[in-house]
Amino acid sequence: MAGGAAVAHGDAGEARIAFSSAGRILTIGADGSDRRQISGPTVPDAGNVDDGYPAWPPDGNTIAFVRTAGGSRNQTSGIYLMDADGSDQRPLTSSKGKTYD
Repeated sequence: MAGGAAVAHGDAGEARIAFSSAGRILTIGADGSDRRQISGPTVPDAGNVDDGYPAWPPDGNTIAFVRTAGGSRNQTSGIYLMDADGSDQRPLTSSKGKTYD
C-alpha cells in the first residue's frame, strides 16, 4: 500500500508527523526524535493488514487512515479513526471483500 504523510501540532504545540511504512502507521517529532509505531503489525509485512494514508485533523487528537485487510482474492478496505497515540482504533466505513475467479 502506498504511504502518505500528515503533520499536526499536539497539545503542547509540538509538531508531529504521521506516515506509513510497510503497512504500518508511525509518528515522529518534526525534529526527527521520538519515533513511534501506532498501528499495523509489529514485524513489517507480517499478516494481511495494511494501514496507510494517515490524515490528521486540525485538533491533532486523532488520525484517520485507510486499512486494507485480507488476501489478494478477498480484500476489504475501510476508513478508520484512532487516537493520536494509536489507541481506540475504530472503523468509520468498510467495504465487503470480493472473490475473484
